[in-house]
Amino acid sequence: MFSVSRSQDEVVKGYIARQREHNEQEDFNAELRRLLVAHGVEFDPRYVFD
Repeated sequence: MFSVSRSQDEVVKGYIARQREHNEQEDFNAELRRLLVAHGVEFDPRYVFD
């Protein structure tokens, strides 16, 4: 789970509004991997991805 600061409300709203377009450019696995790395979450790809 990730949380968002209230100061980022507009950024998050814009992200949600462009979600369909965004998903055409980056699939779920790529996005999850990018978010885990960006937030310093250690993970073993064998257990996160099929």
